[in-house]
Amino acid sequence: PIKIKVVDPLNVKGGDYELLFIEDLAGELDSANWVLIRNSTDSIFSSSAINNQNEQIIPEWGISVEITQYDHFNITNTFEFNELLQSSIEFTNYDNEWFTGIKDVDGNTSRNWIRSGSQDVTATAGLDECTDPAYFNDDFIGLNAIDGNQIFEKIIEGTWAPYRLTAQGECNHAPIADKSKSWTSKTFSDLSDLSSIDLVITDDKSKWTRVPVLESQDNEELSWDGNTEKMTVKMKPSVDKFGNPTNDPNGNTNNENDANFISGTGMSWFPGYAIDIQSGERLNMAFAEDSWLANENGDDMLFNPTSRERTNFVDPQNPAAAILFGGKHYVYIFKNLDKTDKIQDYIGAYDNGQFFKENIIDQQSTSSLRKTWRGCMYVGIPLLSETAQGLSDENDPMSYIESEVKIKIRVANSYKKHADAGQYVQDGPGNSTNGWNNKYSFNMDELATQTQASTSDSIKDSIMNLINVVPNPYYAYSNYETNRLDNRIKIVNLPDECTVKIYTVSGTLVRTFTKDDSRITSIDWDLTNGAGIPIAGGLYLIHVDVPSIDRERILKWFGVVRPPDLKNF
Repeated sequence: PIKIKVVDPLNVKGGDYELLFIEDLAGELDSANWVLIRNSTDSIFSSSAINNQNEQIIPEWGISVEITQYDHFNITNTFEFNELLQSSIEFTNYDNEWFTGIKDVDGNTSRNWIRSGSQDVTATAGLDECTDPAYFNDDFIGLNAIDGNQIFEKIIEGTWAPYRLTAQGECNHAPIADKSKSWTSKTFSDLSDLSSIDLVITDDKSKWTRVPVLESQDNEELSWDGNTEKMTVKMKPSVDKFGNPTNDPNGNTNNENDANFISGTGMSWFPGYAIDIQSGERLNMAFAEDSWLANENGDDMLFNPTSRERTNFVDPQNPAAAILFGGKHYVYIFKNLDKTDKIQDYIGAYDNGQFFKENIIDQQSTSSLRKTWRGCMYVGIPLLSETAQGLSDENDPMSYIESEVKIKIRVANSYKKHADAGQYVQDGPGNSTNGWNNKYSFNMDELATQTQASTSDSIKDSIMNLINVVPNPYYAYSNYETNRLDNRIKIVNLPDECTVKIYTVSGTLVRTFTKDDSRITSIDWDLTNGAGIPIAGGLYLIHVDVPSIDRERILKWFGVVRPPDLKNF
């Protein structure tokens, strides 16, 4: 989150460092300063505020600090967003990239689920909404396309998107419910609230996230009970990490792999976790499934998408009915927002599902649902790849996870205040750390400069292991040579003071060098002996003696020496 650079390797000081932001006169971080404290005693203050581009060099500690406040991109006078920097999906085993997703496709198709772009056609009278091209219009604010350059359609090849740009409606399998459901409104979700995240999918059940299971079937009559609205919780018995119902309404369970809190209905587990990279917080999540698609694992309360995107049979009168989307196991990632004007309407940091239980399971009111969805950042439509092997353990319905997957999304963002879980910025600093202002810590012991007087035996040995001769072997030429008559190799990474002796394999001394200059770290050898006579090709031993640390190193070097080239003489 901050850029610390070594600028003088000979002066780097070890120890524990803390960098604390100091809020500006308005109590904000837009033009904050900072203080860097070493070992709780020594401190350095910033020479300028973070809204100025400045790299501050701290010569006495051998480092520099560069922190610049990000200026959000603004498409209107009121709408800001964070720029997408990069995204990636990483597998611990790249021989089997078993996890993928529905890739967004522009046009009048169910796969057009990310509404970035500038399409804005007029609705056609008499056409059903789901077949009207206007249904596939991109997202605008007034006359301004929110993402006219389609930047956010590129997240993991179009398999993830911001909630604000996700398709919405009770048709064409959009991840967000109809606009008539005010609690799903995307207008409350600002792209300026996006954070950089890591989403990890793992078979390590101790790291899984407690989540609600939502209905993703468009038609309520086809939901699990015939009466569950899209994007509301399926009030089926909660399940543990093996898919077993936890029927105790008080949430008690004997399963050692479960967490302390388990609601009686509506809750399951996502096989992994999401982290806000900027604040370090773990994030709340949810996933959905389509109860009508039981053959695609859509009615078992588990996150287990299939690899099937659609059926082979297409009804010409209803082509969208062929869409499977792997059982529509949509994934939603929420942020712990700290907006002081609407804090009561936002979800908090990860709390093992407690927020979901209170707001979308117990209350199920419009206001409680709104609190939840206003905090949604990202949406994904996952699939298994066609190469996925499926279950490896018939007794564990989650054993399809073949290797760990990490999804990375990086956006440019400004520094903001962050409150701890269950506390809010506008309540005042209270017992906060640094008044909710940013605080970063790091340790420099591994990079600290080592002096000979304090160098341990292991470090002395590592210093000697760095000494080398290049090139080795030498085949009649090196890049160090400057002309046809020049023969040259280098003995590199030498300490300030040392003696270098070169021998034949029979023990005859060929050349001796003495180094006592701290400004250079190498010795050039022109492949001659002490009398200036060129050596013969063959194997030689190079002995380096460093009396100051009582260490020596012997190198073997082989060289083929070329005859003098006198063509130009």
